[in-house]
Amino acid sequence: MGLMAKRGELKGLEIFIFTDNSTAEAAFFNGSSKSRKLFELILELRELEMKEGTKIYFVHASGTRMIA
Repeated sequence: MGLMAKRGELKGLEIFIFTDNSTAEAAFFNGSSKSRKLFELILELRELEMKEGTKIYFVHASGTRMIA
């Protein structure tokens, strides 16, 4: 997404991220995580929202539903 942001392609977009990882979803909504890597990912996504005027949604979908 960094390259797209540099090109100005993310301005005003809504981005949906579907995941079967409930921990990642919770960390995104809480804004933090004890896991350093997950915290850095959340921080990067929140910065992207602020700088580019995008809105990012994390949606939890169970693994079996994602397979279907």
